[in-house]
Amino acid sequence: MKKLLSLVWLIALAYPLGAAAHATPTLYEPEASAVLESAPDRVRIRFSERVEPGASAIAVFAPDGTRVEEGKAARDPQDSYLLSVGIRATATGSYAVSWQVVSADDGHFTKGAYLFSYGSASAESTGVQFTVTYRSSYLEALFIWLELLGQALLLGALVCWLHFVRPFNLQSDGVAAQFRRRFSAFSTTACGLIVLGTMGYISYKAWQIAPDNPLSALRAMLSTVSGSYAAVRGILGLIALTVVWPLGAKDRQRRAREILLTLLLIALVLLRARVSHAAASHTLPVFSVLVTAVHLLAKSFWIGTVPAFVFLVVPLLEGKGAAVRARALITLSQLLAFALGIGGVTGVYIVWLHLKTLGNIQATHWGMQFVLLTLSAVLLLGSRLWQQYKGDRAHLTATQGSIGRREKEILGNAGIFLITEAIVGIGVLYFSSVLIITTPPVRGGEEFTQSVTSQGVKLTLAEHPSDRDVLLLTSGDSDNTVKEVIVTLTNAERGIGPIVAPLERRFPGGYALKKSALTPPGQWTIDATVQRGGAYDATASFKVDAPADFASTSQEMRTLDGFTWLMILSALAVLLLAFSLYHMGARMAAKIGQANPVLPSLTTEHPWIIALTNITALLILAVILNMHGHGSFQRACRAIGGMWHQSVPMRAGRITSDAPMMGCMVGSGKGQEHFSDAREFAEFLRPAQAKAQMQVSPAAPRVDQNVTLTFTLTDLQGNLLPNLRIEHDRILHVIIVGQDTDTFAHIHPEDTGSITPTMLAEGKFSVRTSFPKAGRYLIAVDFTVRSQTFAQEFTVTVPGANPMVPFTETPSLVSDMHEYIVHLQKPEPLQSGSLQKLSFTVEKDGKPVTDLQPYLAAPMHLAVVKQDLRRFQHTHALVPQTLWQRMTMPRNPNAKHLHIVLSEGFGPTLEAFVSFPSPGRYTLFGEFRHENEVHRARFVMDVE
Repeated sequence: MKKLLSLVWLIALAYPLGAAAHATPTLYEPEASAVLESAPDRVRIRFSERVEPGASAIAVFAPDGTRVEEGKAARDPQDSYLLSVGIRATATGSYAVSWQVVSADDGHFTKGAYLFSYGSASAESTGVQFTVTYRSSYLEALFIWLELLGQALLLGALVCWLHFVRPFNLQSDGVAAQFRRRFSAFSTTACGLIVLGTMGYISYKAWQIAPDNPLSALRAMLSTVSGSYAAVRGILGLIALTVVWPLGAKDRQRRAREILLTLLLIALVLLRARVSHAAASHTLPVFSVLVTAVHLLAKSFWIGTVPAFVFLVVPLLEGKGAAVRARALITLSQLLAFALGIGGVTGVYIVWLHLKTLGNIQATHWGMQFVLLTLSAVLLLGSRLWQQYKGDRAHLTATQGSIGRREKEILGNAGIFLITEAIVGIGVLYFSSVLIITTPPVRGGEEFTQSVTSQGVKLTLAEHPSDRDVLLLTSGDSDNTVKEVIVTLTNAERGIGPIVAPLERRFPGGYALKKSALTPPGQWTIDATVQRGGAYDATASFKVDAPADFASTSQEMRTLDGFTWLMILSALAVLLLAFSLYHMGARMAAKIGQANPVLPSLTTEHPWIIALTNITALLILAVILNMHGHGSFQRACRAIGGMWHQSVPMRAGRITSDAPMMGCMVGSGKGQEHFSDAREFAEFLRPAQAKAQMQVSPAAPRVDQNVTLTFTLTDLQGNLLPNLRIEHDRILHVIIVGQDTDTFAHIHPEDTGSITPTMLAEGKFSVRTSFPKAGRYLIAVDFTVRSQTFAQEFTVTVPGANPMVPFTETPSLVSDMHEYIVHLQKPEPLQSGSLQKLSFTVEKDGKPVTDLQPYLAAPMHLAVVKQDLRRFQHTHALVPQTLWQRMTMPRNPNAKHLHIVLSEGFGPTLEAFVSFPSPGRYTLFGEFRHENEVHRARFVMDVE
């Protein structure tokens, strides 16, 4: 069984670098953690996006670790979202399912694993029950950006050739050779970026599929839509290279080459748009792909034309008359106004298609990346407006023979603003690439919701936005005036009720009602009474046809809601702005005079300084927004050691929705939770009070006698603890240390069976142990209520001859366990009362161990006990952070609920922050896992 759990952990969560969920599992058959009475003959997994059969796989491991799938996983012919494989499940016990998929819609890679059991043996509770890893990163965005940048620059070169060099007759004999060199270098660079981006993308995605088998992975990648289309785009980039080289020279077939290059660029954007989130949309996917292609073309037109103009056309304008220069700049403005109109309207459609509601701006990673893209686009538009309103007007004035001091200043800065516009445009393209690898909000349209106002209080019953299994009853009285909420259910057709439904408080004024309570299907009346202190009760009656009311709203629906009207108005505003800018350029072009004064050069002396300044500003903007875009919710998440990112919502390790949402991930393993609702996260942080009582049976234990320790957990008034949660894969951790500080045990209620509803209802949990020696034992128990961890200590004295005595050995920082040796490094001297950093290095047979495995959702568990048994602490050692992690996500050493991200094997170095409460001699026990076995190191140290 331990081998199976290690297989699950080998698919552990990896940090999503700037991206988020893609093809997310929405259905497991058999379900995760299910215990089946009969053997299944097939494993089925349904995903939120269509899957690529050639690059997707499912592996199933029997309890003994052997693979039991029959043949390769196949996509259902009738359902391209469903992947399945036949299995031979003959042995009873727990099975591990490991899967990986590549989305046929956007080409993104996802992998994961989960457990189910067959037969009387329930799924072992050690380790996680499932993992999901989303493998998009900034490196993938970088390759996409290189390709898009190459396309944009190639299009820009063609635009400059067709609209400036030829019509303006700028390629005179004196500069022909120089222009050909610059045009060839620029076009070659553009084509090279296309090839480099596509080849890098294919290689990176192939490495994700199978890093240990590159040839097989490459074949699998090329069999996918994203891989094959990327390969075709790379080939088109090479073909474009043979087309553009003769364009700058005299060529009888120049017109045919221009047409061919135009067709190649259109093919490139169409192939790029096909592998996008538009293809995965349920709203007019074919039309949406075409709109995306037009948007990419218009955006590339603007972003590629400006740097091409700076590099190719500006040098040709030096020494030309003011009229030629003014006409070129005004023509550029008109062209970009046209691109603004087309790109803006199509961009608004894409935002409407993917964002779905304004609330998703702050609730999703796509929304926050969209804000970053929008801010950079505003900077780009600002540069363009300055150029047209100031720069173009100043050049127009120069052609009319009247240049004042203000005009000279503007003309002197025109080149700087052109370079700024070029750099900001390239930044916009990069932020677009990040948006491409970021999954848009999944759910759209209206969810089931009903509202009633009673006694001035609005009561709302609605589907929970991040928990598909419950309805959420919210009261406008969100403060402490609510004393009790009572909900009754009645089904008159079936003669059921009224019955009182159990509720779960999610936050002040918010209560969850399980949809399963509305059984059997039919027309239900849900009556709610909110009892309030010092005010009349608020009452409401809701009519629900279950489950039809929920099923009818589960699909994406688009209506003329407020968000849609806002997008329509935005598109009209963009069109109006583009129209006015275009006609402004036309009016200025008609007024160009014949004066020819000497103008400041458009070529700046140090363009790299301007470029570096703009790039730095964009990076600072990105960092600030990503770190602070979600305000107090995000800051509170990081303060307790949580990870802020987009994932499927979870409660106690259970996926509650298939829609990825931005939020806070806390905890690890079975106890991990992903909060997407700031109100529920605030409830999670709400202070709690709890205590434990211990009962020993038999009451007077003897040496080596089987003993049951029963712990009753209550609040300080003796009431049930409703928010007890799993922490590090266990509901309760019990650590036993003998007075010799050598006898040690770390046990849990789950060691002898699953946690039952009765245990949770009574708050009673038992462990079984025996005391191997006579003497006094410290029994420490820790448990977690919401975000607070409670620890309590008890002592048990076992009678007998030769009782244990405290060891008197000298301090030791090396633990020798024969095969394994663990070295401890500590500050000199160790100080009490403050956090002290301890570092551990694990060796086996004299070699560093680099493939350690998680033990109870942590790299290492630490038990620190003072030798008089009066002080105890249970904490954990972690994998040291990299320099980049320390810069971007510095770890809070005081955090109690770290969302620990563990790679596929780690070590040999681990680190922990420990606070020793008082001076004295301490024994430290470190438990770690390697090769599916748990090992324990022991150290002795003095603290001042």
